[in-house]
Amino acid sequence: MKYRGNTSIRYDKKSFTIQVVDGQGEELNANLFGLRRDKTWVLDAMAVDRIRMRNRVNFDVWNAMSRVPYDTELDRRNGTVGLFVELFINGEYHGLYCFTDKVNRKLLDLKKPRVDDKGQPIIRGVLYKGREWSSATRLRG
Repeated sequence: MKYRGNTSIRYDKKSFTIQVVDGQGEELNANLFGLRRDKTWVLDAMAVDRIRMRNRVNFDVWNAMSRVPYDTELDRRNGTVGLFVELFINGEYHGLYCFTDKVNRKLLDLKKPRVDDKGQPIIRGVLYKGREWSSATRLRG
């Protein structure tokens, strides 16, 4: 378990990324709360969302409207699913969180690029992730 979010880390209530491991500390795919099998999960603190629903409702509406244009194991879904949980760490109450999966290669069923017999790349979709807040990630310039 580690803190999550470059901006949200400044808030009193922290978000977390949880990685599931076995008894030997090796990564383990698990189906938590029946959402899907994966090794990493998000506990969103919803620190700036006073009604604690904005992200969850928005992704639920997105999932109802949008699908990737190819078959996937997760019904062509391209947004997170999740549920609200009350978080306790070592017996100490931390409040209401939204437990979600992540938008990643596994969700989108993306394969790493390959090369065909003619040396041409075979690409099945692209997943962009920003590493920093720049003019490009703010859609300026």
